[in-house]
Amino acid sequence: WTRRSEASKGEVLFETIHCCELAMDDQVALFGMAVDFMAYDTFLINNGVGTDANGVDRINEVGRITRFNHSTSLSIWFDSYANMINGTDSTLWHPNARKDERIYAFIRDICRSVYLEFNETRRNFVGVDVYHYTLPSTMFSNSTENRGFCMNSTTANKSHEYNCLPSGLFTQTPCQHCE
Repeated sequence: WTRRSEASKGEVLFETIHCCELAMDDQVALFGMAVDFMAYDTFLINNGVGTDANGVDRINEVGRITRFNHSTSLSIWFDSYANMINGTDSTLWHPNARKDERIYAFIRDICRSVYLEFNETRRNFVGVDVYHYTLPSTMFSNSTENRGFCMNSTTANKSHEYNCLPSGLFTQTPCQHCE
């Protein structure tokens, strides 16, 4: 692989380089062990089969994930709410979204659904107003709503705080070890 300073029209600018090719000879075995160790990889490699709706009958269902690994819900978290599969894969949403609705996405890499809330209206580069949605600050909070994502979802004290990681953090242990 060589670095070039000039490219001509139609020439490939980026070559495909596999990570193991970047490893030194004595590190190739370690790279293989790391790949074998990981149950799930980033970029949706080896992390399940998804089925989504095509929106033919109901346009608001377009792109919605209906099954993951042939099941309508997960079985790795600690309550039915946490195991729900809601929304799309986050690359597509239905048209005519409203400011007052939550936009749901199932993020396979973290094995959970998240939602986005309207943040502001922005004007894009061609002059069209578009809605900008963001994750709420409470999405990964240590709260009753997120208790099913805790390793031990029993009540820790009378203030209804659960035995969870601090707000802003979430465990990936069940996700990385699910089949």
